[in-house]
Amino acid sequence: MTNTLYLPSTPLNILISAAHASHFCDEQSSEIWLIDQKKIDNNIYVAALEAWSDSPFKSVKVFSGSASGWAKKHERTLNFKKMVDCLKTFCPDQVAVGSDRRVEFQFIMHCLKSKNHPVKGIYLDDGLYSYAGRPSVFFKDKVNAWLKKLFYGTWWEEPETVGASSKINQAWLFSPEQAVAAITCHKDVQALEAGFFQTMEMQALSQEVMKAFKEPLKPYADFDILWFIPHPNNIEKMSGYEARLKKNILKVIASGKKVAVKYHPRVGDNDPLELQNLGVEKIVPAPLASEFILPVLGPHCHIIGDVGTAMLTCKWLRPDLEVTALMSSEDSFQKRFIPLLERMGIQVETKLSVTKERGEFI
Repeated sequence: MTNTLYLPSTPLNILISAAHASHFCDEQSSEIWLIDQKKIDNNIYVAALEAWSDSPFKSVKVFSGSASGWAKKHERTLNFKKMVDCLKTFCPDQVAVGSDRRVEFQFIMHCLKSKNHPVKGIYLDDGLYSYAGRPSVFFKDKVNAWLKKLFYGTWWEEPETVGASSKINQAWLFSPEQAVAAITCHKDVQALEAGFFQTMEMQALSQEVMKAFKEPLKPYADFDILWFIPHPNNIEKMSGYEARLKKNILKVIASGKKVAVKYHPRVGDNDPLELQNLGVEKIVPAPLASEFILPVLGPHCHIIGDVGTAMLTCKWLRPDLEVTALMSSEDSFQKRFIPLLERMGIQVETKLSVTKERGEFI
């Protein structure tokens, strides 16, 4: 039986790792190590994974990523030491990660290969940049790669984009035909199917995450619209965004629709735009990842947002839901992603205007 180690760092990574491990649970023994975590104690996702009765993981471990400056070097030294000890009791034949730029992944691959242990690197789709690529700055990237080799060792590699390093042998992608060539070239490419995420086991994991956030399930099934608010920096780039947003939320609510709002995680648990005062049914906890909300939404729910992985994951994980991305045609950053979102089957609107009668965008 194959030993597979999963190294997620984000909620999306955790979800995909869990779905992949669950799908192949009869063929492998697996562990999940959460890396680069800001919280070690009372980590909600660790708690949910440990409470998950259908878990395919024989062990859940967590590694800190909260230090900054020179303290970060000490933190990583401790993490590396702990990983070496953990590898003595669980020696993986496969290591799956959402970003092969993660030093923890590269270190583990280096450790295994230095002992002549054959190991396969697996890239699990990390969302937006699997399809848009990562903007490259030649001089900056070269200097960064040189410094990291000096800091960590010659085993460090700076990939062109996530998933493109020589340490990756296989890639699991939501939409392989749309992915950048740097990821798919010379690799065994497999499709992540929506069915992986729609099993009873994965439903149970989402419920454990919701429970860890102390969120009741029933209200989510009744929402007509789940509205994602952009990153605060993007709001500043869109002149008049707040006024137009509030005007349209009022129109939708006046038509009898139940609206829930989710701010970007950077905002925290506040409601800085005071949208609940307009009659919004629910301000979803910002740290609660959208990937774990999707399974509990009703089939009539309309997802509205802007550029970001959340729009893609909504379309991938719940293809039955209508997904609309509201974009600024004047913002160079957002314009870059419009063709990609359209190729993915997401309705793109560049005008924030809603008809009162139908709650649709014009």
